[in-house]
Amino acid sequence: MVVSETRIQVILKAAVLVLIGTVLGLCHNALSSTGIPLLASERLTLADYVNWNLHLKGMRVDLAGAKTAVDRGDAIFLDARSVRAYNKGHIPGARHIRGYDLKQKGEALLVDIPRDARVITYCSGGTCQSSVQLANILFEEYGYTSVGTFFGGWAEWQKAGYPVKEGEAP
Repeated sequence: MVVSETRIQVILKAAVLVLIGTVLGLCHNALSSTGIPLLASERLTLADYVNWNLHLKGMRVDLAGAKTAVDRGDAIFLDARSVRAYNKGHIPGARHIRGYDLKQKGEALLVDIPRDARVITYCSGGTCQSSVQLANILFEEYGYTSVGTFFGGWAEWQKAGYPVKEGEAP
């Protein structure tokens, strides 16, 4: 004699499976380095979302990482701000290339930057996304393999009191 399950038993089993899946998902999220915050203590800004997106893509460079790269000289910094802003001050050794200029003038601006070089883009910081745009162009359209974005940018660099260089782009 075969005993068939009642509709209630099937629903209870399904509910238990959903509950187990939810608990396992929450545990994985809590332990993962790329977990999604479940509660925000404050209202998230556009900059928060962009910063998180860069982190997930492995393209985020924080202030300490940018300073270390400058000190070691192991990255090429590209300033995506206006020429005027660049001339007033920039990270020492940084070159001035904006995403717009790259779209207009093309590969001629990148001739002496190897495709496998570590490249870090930056702009004004905060809500400025020119550095993100430039990094995406380098990665997606020109095949650069090690591109990062210092999203804190010029504002964070200056606030930290790190060295700056003034003058026109070479």
